[in-house]
Amino acid sequence: MLQCFFKRIIYLCRNTLKVEYGTGKTVLTKMIQSKIKESNMDTLFLDATFFTKSNSFKALVNHISSTNENIYIFIDSVDDLTYVAFSEKNGVIYFLEKIVEIAKKYKHVFFIINSRPNL
Repeated sequence: MLQCFFKRIIYLCRNTLKVEYGTGKTVLTKMIQSKIKESNMDTLFLDATFFTKSNSFKALVNHISSTNENIYIFIDSVDDLTYVAFSEKNGVIYFLEKIVEIAKKYKHVFFIINSRPNL
């Protein structure tokens, strides 16, 4: 059953589910997280504004590096970083660069990111 559920989610992700404000992106993301948790897999749900805090990426890496088990990290509302600047760089671009860097280093980490289509 869970494998069938994942196949549907992968299909949605590959075909890019683009929906506007108030259509349930966060609810869908939390439902996916709940299904993964039911299978006793490690998950983490973060609002993108978490990454505006000092040492947030370091804290995430510390958490990730403390385990070798697969971990699914859900990040909500990335578009909220559009007008945030990190060292003269647009917040979304900086955020995505850091996430790619982490994903390359830690193969047991899977990111599920949601954003509005205007991003």
